[in-house]
Amino acid sequence: MTEPELRGRLAYVTRELTDFRRRCREGGYAWPVGLEAALAVASGASGRQGAPNLASMVDGSEDHCMTYAAVAERLAVSERTVDRLVASGALPTVDVGGSARVRAADLAAYVAGLPMRGAA
Repeated sequence: MTEPELRGRLAYVTRELTDFRRRCREGGYAWPVGLEAALAVASGASGRQGAPNLASMVDGSEDHCMTYAAVAERLAVSERTVDRLVASGALPTVDVGGSARVRAADLAAYVAGLPMRGAA
């Protein structure tokens, strides 16, 4: 999938989730926190400065690998935080010529599973 195709699909998901959230609120139904997280990832607007954007994490290839420094930059955290995420098993790595790397697909899956703060 090319970057423009990915952006188009993310824009579509963002529009559909935004519309569904509006209809839930108008109908008096609870808006699931998990869907708020999905909307934030799809739109890249989680309300936090430096928040990760799913579209910037993938280049259309599941096999795209990143250094800890690149992962830290994308998540707006320190490399030490990335070390802790890997050590805890929360973020899997692959071995590339003796160096640990994080696949873009694994990073995107990790971010998609994060809970949203203050989501209603």
